[in-house]
Amino acid sequence: DIPDQDNALCTEPCTAQTSCNSPGHICQLPCHAISTRQDLHGQERCMYMVKSQHNQCRHVPPHEYEYECRDQEKFNRPCPFTEDVKCSRNETHVLVRLCAQTAAGVIDGCHFNCDKMLNCGHPCRKTCG
Repeated sequence: DIPDQDNALCTEPCTAQTSCNSPGHICQLPCHAISTRQDLHGQERCMYMVKSQHNQCRHVPPHEYEYECRDQEKFNRPCPFTEDVKCSRNETHVLVRLCAQTAAGVIDGCHFNCDKMLNCGHPCRKTCG
């Protein structure tokens, strides 16, 4: 994996700054040839774990996630937070609330079948919400 044989004998860590330029993110590979450093230090190779809040999270305080530094583009997508919410009209209806939704709003839009029997003896054909 190390292209330069002279450097193959060196046991010191490289410690060069990775191209992600995050403070403290240094190359953790063993010493390697200077000519190959640009290829080995690309952001796609930074393996440090980073805690961050999603840019589009509307929750207060914002949801925080841990991810590999090289996967920063994930945080430009909508917040992946989900939560199961039980319908107040029928507890067997389990709904999924996304970050930007309120529990009440999700319950009001319950898409499951009503499952009630009407006074006439026929089943309700409407949705719960």
